[in-house]
Amino acid sequence: FWNLMVGHDNVGSQGITAGNEPGNQLAGFDFRWRSPLFDGPYAFYGQGIGEDTAGGLPSRYIGLFGVETWGDWGKTGASWRVHLEYADTAANFLGHPPFFDTAYNHHIYRSGYRFRGRSIGHAMDNDGRMLSLGALLAESSGRSWNLLLRRVEMNRDDGGLNTAAPRAETRHDLDLSNTVTLGASLLHWGVGVERRHFKASGRRETGAHVYLEWSIHG
Repeated sequence: FWNLMVGHDNVGSQGITAGNEPGNQLAGFDFRWRSPLFDGPYAFYGQGIGEDTAGGLPSRYIGLFGVETWGDWGKTGASWRVHLEYADTAANFLGHPPFFDTAYNHHIYRSGYRFRGRSIGHAMDNDGRMLSLGALLAESSGRSWNLLLRRVEMNRDDGGLNTAAPRAETRHDLDLSNTVTLGASLLHWGVGVERRHFKASGRRETGAHVYLEWSIHG
């Protein structure tokens, strides 16, 4: 366990060879800092995950950062929250250039940081970049509305293993959803529209989606 914590499980350290290397390393941190100045209704948050290790510390980071604010909706008893968020899943995302085909991949575990064909990490898998703006309105009755606008660059290097987008594409989507409490159950529905641009072919597609979910809590 100590070797795992300090990163002594790579080839070349503590007797580790290509034949007995135990596996992959992922380590990182997250934070949320609320109202650092003037005690206002806002907060900063973020996360950094190292895909490799250097000097016993995580390196080649992927990251996510955001800012949010909130308040009351007049005298209705409702409250609102708005957030702006940026996420990048290319390793060493602050460097130039970043390391593509690295995040969520590993030479021992060929499926990478994935389960049943989907990324365990960010939904856009590796080498993606997302900017999103979201708004939530929660009514005193328990009903809530959620509006989300996103621009996503998927699989930016147009190669490697990516379960969300086999080839490079850019997506713009808008989603509106509503959640209603019905006794011991929740009814969640939503509608949305999505615009996709495929890099290699230049093809563009526009589609719409509708979903409905009903869950019962005992």
